[in-house]
Amino acid sequence: MGNAGSKEDDMGIGVDIELVGRFKDAKDRRLLERMFTKGELGYCLAKANPERHLAARYAAKEAVYKALSCLDGKMVEGLSFRNIEVVNDENGTPRVRFQNRALQGIRVQISLSHCDDTAVAFAIVKNSKHRDGAIRR
Repeated sequence: MGNAGSKEDDMGIGVDIELVGRFKDAKDRRLLERMFTKGELGYCLAKANPERHLAARYAAKEAVYKALSCLDGKMVEGLSFRNIEVVNDENGTPRVRFQNRALQGIRVQISLSHCDDTAVAFAIVKNSKHRDGAIRR
């Protein structure tokens, strides 16, 4: 018997820590635009200490990337950090929105934290796709 159509309950975890100082002098707009979406930059650069928020969002992207790699290394081939967008919901809770249709059906939970000199992010991802490619909720 094959596995065709059986549900994949794969989960992946990832964590990352970043030095806030890496983002203190982040004045190279082109570099920022390669790593962050316009929405992320708008949110972070409007803050009193944008470097903390940039570092936390970058850590989140790294953590999500690592967690996705746990599911399937092929899943991250060609994936850019701009395809992983960190947004806040109506309650201010950070959420991940994928800008890549191939990642629809992947559920993500993230937690971010930062202080003066470091930012950390933790991500848990779950694949809710069946092997036949259909998304099940």
